[in-house]
Amino acid sequence: MVWYRFGEWILRRRFTVLLWVGLMTVFFGYFALRTELVTSFGDLLPQNHPFIKIAHQYEEYFGSVNNVTLMVEAKQGTIYTPEILAKIARITNKMETIYGVQHGSVRSIANASFFRPLAGGVILHAPIMPGIPTTQQDVDEIQSNVHKNPGVVFGRFVSLDDRSATIEASFLESRLDYRRIFDEIYKIAIRPERDRSIRIWVGGQPILYGWVYRYTRQIYLIFGLTVLAVWILL
Repeated sequence: MVWYRFGEWILRRRFTVLLWVGLMTVFFGYFALRTELVTSFGDLLPQNHPFIKIAHQYEEYFGSVNNVTLMVEAKQGTIYTPEILAKIARITNKMETIYGVQHGSVRSIANASFFRPLAGGVILHAPIMPGIPTTQQDVDEIQSNVHKNPGVVFGRFVSLDDRSATIEASFLESRLDYRRIFDEIYKIAIRPERDRSIRIWVGGQPILYGWVYRYTRQIYLIFGLTVLAVWILL
């Protein structure tokens, strides 16, 4: 009898009930559409395990698996021009401003250094790129510094054909936001520096997951259209 009377009450006030159900559907639907799916792979690890604790303790100094590598490639000739070297220096500085980056992990020829022997047995710790080059003499000095350090700089930060250079960066596990990292790298470091003289390539785990998040809506759309097509055909 209780359920019978409840159903009778709903039928007598069906328009009011429909109105409230509609308002509640709109309310919860609004917040459902604003829900973001964010995958934090660090949360899947056993945080109380000694190995994981040690990894978090030293990630500030040694980085993590969340590394990003940018490659600046000259479309013609080599990277040894004032304009391209200046771009590499600017991208290196801009990567330090990206959310979640481990400061000090951003490395390229713009901030790399080498040991330079001087007369009298003195060894000087000198930068590969002392400053932003403005003359061909500055460019030649940078090229000489690179070639004097095979394996450490030449072949790592600069390709063996001198056509490309890399910028490396690591991101803290505790501050991972793949969507934000992806958007800021392209907005701050890549798009402002792209022109007809260079190509910029980028890779790494944060970039991979950034592309996944970027195309999430298209994936949902394709899935929805597929379900609709199957329903119509059946």
